[in-house]
Amino acid sequence: FDASGASYMTGSIVKILKQNITRDFAGAGYVEITIGEATYTLYAEAQVRSVKTVAQAALDAEIAGEVEWTTEQRAILSAYAAGNQPA
Repeated sequence: FDASGASYMTGSIVKILKQNITRDFAGAGYVEITIGEATYTLYAEAQVRSVKTVAQAALDAEIAGEVEWTTEQRAILSAYAAGNQPA
C-alpha cells in the first residue's frame, strides 16, 4: 500500500530470449479475496507490451526526470530498447 492506501502488484518476465525482445506479451493480474464463506475474484485490465517498449518507456521516464537509473540499469535498458540482449 502507498500513502493514499492504494495497493500495487507487479510481475516479471525473466530469461528473455533475443527473439522475444520485440514480441508482445499479455498479462492480466487478479486477486482473490475471501470474506467469510464467500470468495471474490477481481481482475485487472489486460496489458500488452514488448520488452523493447517497456525498456524505451523506462529510458524516456528518466529523460523526463521521473526516475534516475544507475549506469548498470541504463545499460540494460538501452540494450533492450535497441532490441538486443544486455551484455
